[in-house]
Amino acid sequence: MMGDDILKNNDDLKYPTQYMLLGQSYLIKGKFDKAIKAYQKALRMTPDKPKAQFFLGDAWFKKAVSCRGKEGTKRAKCIHKAVKHYSKAEDLSPDSVVGELARRQRKEANKQKIPGTGM
Repeated sequence: MMGDDILKNNDDLKYPTQYMLLGQSYLIKGKFDKAIKAYQKALRMTPDKPKAQFFLGDAWFKKAVSCRGKEGTKRAKCIHKAVKHYSKAEDLSPDSVVGELARRQRKEANKQKIPGTGM
C-alpha cells in the first residue's frame, strides 16, 4: 500500500498521524529526505505537535550524522535544523517525556557542531 512515492498523492493521507507514521517508516529505512518531507506535512496540519517537531529534529540529525566526512557546511546546516526542531519540541512541551528527550538530543546535536561553519 505505501510505496516510496506515497507523498506524491496527497489524497491518500488525510491525518497528521499518518504522515508521522510514514516519516517513522522512512527514518527507519534511512531515507532521511523523505522522512523530513513527511514530518513537515504533519507539521503543516498541526504546527504545535511536539512529537512531530522532535521527530523532524531526529530526521535532520540522522541526516547530518550520515553526512559525516562529507561536506562540512551541508552537515552543519542539518545539525542547525535539528537543534531548531528539538528546541521547538521542548518549548511546546517542556515538562513531558518528549520535552526531556528533545532537551537531551539538542545537547547531543550541539556537541556535533562544526567549528568554522558558523553553525
